[in-house]
Amino acid sequence: MEQTGESQQQKRIRISWKDLSVVKTFLEACILEVGLNGNEGTGLKALSWKKVAETLKTTHNFVVDRKQMRNHFDYLKGKYTAWLKLKNKTGNVYDPITNTFNLTQEEWELEIETNRYVESLRTTSLPYPDLCARLFEGGTSTGLGGHGPSSQDPLPTFEPFVVVDEETTGVEGNGMMEFAKEMVVPTTSDSTSNMSSNQRRLREKFPGAIGALDGTLIHAIVPTSHQTAYRGRGGGRCYQNVLGICDFNMIFTFVWAGWEGIAHDSRILREVAFNPRSGFPFPPQDKYYLCDAAYANARGFLAPYRNTRYWLADFRRRRALTKEEKFNHAHAQLRNVIERAYGVLKARFPILKQMAPFPFTTQRNVVIACFAIHNFIRKYNIQDQLFTECNEDTALLNEEEVEGSGEEEFDVSQWGANSTQYMASLRDGIANSLVNNG
Repeated sequence: MEQTGESQQQKRIRISWKDLSVVKTFLEACILEVGLNGNEGTGLKALSWKKVAETLKTTHNFVVDRKQMRNHFDYLKGKYTAWLKLKNKTGNVYDPITNTFNLTQEEWELEIETNRYVESLRTTSLPYPDLCARLFEGGTSTGLGGHGPSSQDPLPTFEPFVVVDEETTGVEGNGMMEFAKEMVVPTTSDSTSNMSSNQRRLREKFPGAIGALDGTLIHAIVPTSHQTAYRGRGGGRCYQNVLGICDFNMIFTFVWAGWEGIAHDSRILREVAFNPRSGFPFPPQDKYYLCDAAYANARGFLAPYRNTRYWLADFRRRRALTKEEKFNHAHAQLRNVIERAYGVLKARFPILKQMAPFPFTTQRNVVIACFAIHNFIRKYNIQDQLFTECNEDTALLNEEEVEGSGEEEFDVSQWGANSTQYMASLRDGIANSLVNNG
């Protein structure tokens, strides 16, 4: 009976993450498992989690379950991302001797608004930055500026189908990626030269809008062993999920390609936005991107009211009645620019709907190249039938996104309570203006 009691007591022992030696063992064990077995999604494979748990039990006599390990893995990843962003800020804000940051009260509060993990850095330093860098950067490809390659974890090296860095793509591939760097860049342009009178009127209702953000699905050829993660929302074909931002001239200012087809849009934005190496172009403090209900309504991202009519087709039979519906209808009409931009892109390049069986890195780079050529045509005002047709608000829509509901679950906590409250107030102000001024 005593042995049974001791066994039950041992099972109740849970790991204490306050013990830095435990954290170090955890990081080292995770790094080892990623090197041996690769990743699954944004974490470890099931067998790897089991081995890490065994290592913790053997080394520290702690018993830990998979959920606890995954929670702390995500916590360390979020904290490392916040640490790296602060460390790369201009000025002498980082003290490498103490591994702390010298920020004013106001600066801390501003940073915490954009990333909840900054709060933890205010009170405790990041444990073992070098180990965190090895674990959390080892599974991410190096970027190509702000339109870089996949954020996904690399495929197993024993497959002939491997994600590699751009240095290995050959001279021709590098040449096209250099061209893409010139064509896909953030912009401060506020041009309305190619906008219809209705779109110009809508811009006046959303004075802080500098573009629209959305994801789109691009056909992908992947090995059988990886097809589950890349199958689209309806099953069947495989896709890579691409995050894009475009201005109101239908010029893409940011592209991030290569995510698995089943990945939620909100998760992709969160991972890319808080990855310091992505070059994600956060809007200025008083500006924002228009995005659909799949994304959090947080500072820099203005989303529609949820659980309210939104898609343009919803308003064809019955006009907007409530304040929320009036806002959503106007928002959808203006945000429609990215649907039309994706529509033009896919109409011009059929390969995006039927990808050739290239290595995945090549498939990803083909996508980026198509975005670059799209921008080249638009930027240099080359006469083009597709762009002429797309000036109709409902022409050449991005069919995968029009069919989806966009009502995905997302975690708003990482954006910060002040951030979401600020945008909720801004949204209400625009909605009231639409009601009062028509």
